[in-house]
Amino acid sequence: MTFRTLLIGMTLLAGCGGGGAAPSPAYGCDERQGSATPKRNECVDYENVADADLAGLQQSCEMVSGGRWVGGACDHAGAIGGCRVAVGNGAPATVTEVQWWWTGAAGGVVTDHASAVRACASFANSTFVEP
Repeated sequence: MTFRTLLIGMTLLAGCGGGGAAPSPAYGCDERQGSATPKRNECVDYENVADADLAGLQQSCEMVSGGRWVGGACDHAGAIGGCRVAVGNGAPATVTEVQWWWTGAAGGVVTDHASAVRACASFANSTFVEP
């Protein structure tokens, strides 16, 4: 699953729920431990997601991304780094995601710290996050 595919999935979820509840802590979609084949060396933290959107986000993680839903933030142990972006495309402005990368992530593009920084810089309004 590419970073852009996850953004599209969040776009689809933007119309679901989304009212009233206070934002939640980070929730993760671990694509290293899900059903995706081949396994991906990525995990996505979703930040500031309203409680009303959690069920749809979990379904997208498992059914679209082939990931395993994590009831909290991803385990960042051994990660090369992460890339934070606002989800946008109709989702609440406060929702962000951090795509955490390990060696071989992003279709093999991410191989070390420098390549992770470059990959993150290729996304508009992104911020590289140290593990």
